[in-house]
Amino acid sequence: MFAPDLKNTKSLLLLSGGPDSVYLFYYLLELGASFDVVHFNHNLRGEESDNEESFVKKICHDHGVTCFIKHLQFENKEGMQNQARLKRYAYCFDLQNRENYHFIITAHHQDDIIETLVMRKKRGSGLKGLTGIRENTLLKNPLNKKKTFYLWRPLCGISKKTIEEKLARENHDYCVDSSNKERKYFRNRVRADLAPISDEKREQVRSLTSQLQNLDDYFQSRLNYLLKTHRAFIPSSIWERMPEELQYRYFRAKMKMNGYKKQVQRHHFLTSQSDEKVDLDGAIFFRDSSGCYFVSEESLKLEKERKFPINAEGAYYLSDWNRKILIKKKVVVGFEEGSLYYNSQKLKFPLYISGAALSEEMVPFGGKTPVPLKEIFQAHGIARFERLFWPVIRDSDLKIVGILGITSDPRYRVSEGEKTLIIS
Repeated sequence: MFAPDLKNTKSLLLLSGGPDSVYLFYYLLELGASFDVVHFNHNLRGEESDNEESFVKKICHDHGVTCFIKHLQFENKEGMQNQARLKRYAYCFDLQNRENYHFIITAHHQDDIIETLVMRKKRGSGLKGLTGIRENTLLKNPLNKKKTFYLWRPLCGISKKTIEEKLARENHDYCVDSSNKERKYFRNRVRADLAPISDEKREQVRSLTSQLQNLDDYFQSRLNYLLKTHRAFIPSSIWERMPEELQYRYFRAKMKMNGYKKQVQRHHFLTSQSDEKVDLDGAIFFRDSSGCYFVSEESLKLEKERKFPINAEGAYYLSDWNRKILIKKKVVVGFEEGSLYYNSQKLKFPLYISGAALSEEMVPFGGKTPVPLKEIFQAHGIARFERLFWPVIRDSDLKIVGILGITSDPRYRVSEGEKTLIIS
């Protein structure tokens, strides 16, 4: 169970002046917590907004609590609620960075969780959306990623009715936001249309969201592992065994990492075709029979220009291609499939392992004239998108003399019993 030390660490409470946050304000006082308050004046309701600010200042002054006031301005009314949320958290991150708060505390309660679940369900949310509002979340401060803090919501198990009854018993004043009655806001419509929920049903919701949060945590831990072990490519053998939820999460994470700025939606995620390409503003997803590739448009251009110099025999790890190769000279006794053999008197160091355009040409083993790499890949059954990332071998003049693991230029042909440069 989450048990924060509120006396020996410093917290920041978001205090609107409404019943929920006022209840939490007095709750923290009763616990003897060390906390400051931040109040946001959104300047949207004229005198009512100013009265709320005055109320918050007064109760903080009366109880000796430091209070920060932040006035928010909006350039336009499009997505107002989301704009306000982003501005609030940006200011909280700034305060946390300056004052080193260990907890940022908000007054989300049980009814908020139920309303949020209904809203997300109506919007067609997947598993992550149906986990509800978590009681605590460990976050990194985007202004200083060395600093972490908890976003804590201690009222998640308390109903609105309980909050209002306690405030009435103890004669605590609070403000009422008139905009909470306006049906133009989605949450307000959901709140107004929800039928009364029994304590038994509330407990069922709490239990279900707890189970979904555990499942969400499992998928998140698997995702973190995959992002470390498969940074740009996942083989089909792994991808096809992954649950669709995990595939989607990986897809979403990589598209954002590769530059897609908007929200990655599930309809962007395609799994039904054997060959496919998804391009979201330059963040690219390829899928073919070999597996899944995640690249940016910029990195795809650089793929053709990557060069890894080879100046001597030895073992090399090609990080750009996630491959290991061994280069050695010895007398050939027998030829092994997958290894490339060159006349060591004709092919000299330095060599280069590099990317290549599919339109570039080489003479394949057994051939007499140059052909495009695309035709060689097709002849060897290399999957459609795998070809884009397959490394080639170039001589010191940067001419292609082989495709790693597939074929070598017949001009460097050797016979059994000759000393040979072997690349495997």
